[in-house]
Amino acid sequence: MNLRSGDLDYACARIAARFGARPDAAAWRRIETVRDLAAMLDAARATPLRPWTAGLSAEANPHAIERVLRGHWRSLAGEVATWMPRRWRPAVEWAASAPDLPALAAWRRGGRPPQWFADDPVYRFWNGEAAPETPGAAGALAALGPAHDVGELMHAWRAELLSRLPDSHAAEAPLLAKFTQLVERSIGEMHAAPPGDGSPIMRSLRERLEGLFRRAMLEPSAAFVYLALAALDLGRFRGETMRRLVFPQLAPAQ
Repeated sequence: MNLRSGDLDYACARIAARFGARPDAAAWRRIETVRDLAAMLDAARATPLRPWTAGLSAEANPHAIERVLRGHWRSLAGEVATWMPRRWRPAVEWAASAPDLPALAAWRRGGRPPQWFADDPVYRFWNGEAAPETPGAAGALAALGPAHDVGELMHAWRAELLSRLPDSHAAEAPLLAKFTQLVERSIGEMHAAPPGDGSPIMRSLRERLEGLFRRAMLEPSAAFVYLALAALDLGRFRGETMRRLVFPQLAPAQ
């Protein structure tokens, strides 16, 4: 069979390969016990976490590291979108804008862009200048309307995602509704949980998503489930990085 980009079988094969290459428990243990950020990044480069480390430096400030990680996420979402059948690409591409919601909420609450926006290759264009051709993020302002807080923005973001799905999505991707319900329920649990008490919820979500991925491997839903798992991995890696950068005196995780 001659598979090519745009075929669902091709997309599912590529996504399954990426799912299999995700960091396992041993990879996480390898970095969690390292106190120094530079040493942690070196350790991560010897694991499946290596792609997230590109462009990162232990000397960078938090905003610079966040900027690099958002760029990695946009690249991943854009790459997965190129594998998909054309009718599914707009919805998958929209996943690239998910990390922009907190920044957009911070701007709209304050009435003006935070100072660090000026150093961001995407956010600096949110101040009235012409936006670059960045998948997802470039169209975020228009698509999300006047919403201000993160909850309102998430609701608008979801509505935009649904509007980008093909009309045939319910028949083509029957597990997509279950995926959406699972993620939304977990987000609600996170909001209700005491501060710093979200790890069990994220762990449960990851395990359920892994099970759902195996059921969705032959349908377009696999792209969304995989990207959700990749987002959890990236968020966990971001947490390990920021903890060492902002609180270097804290003991490593046990």
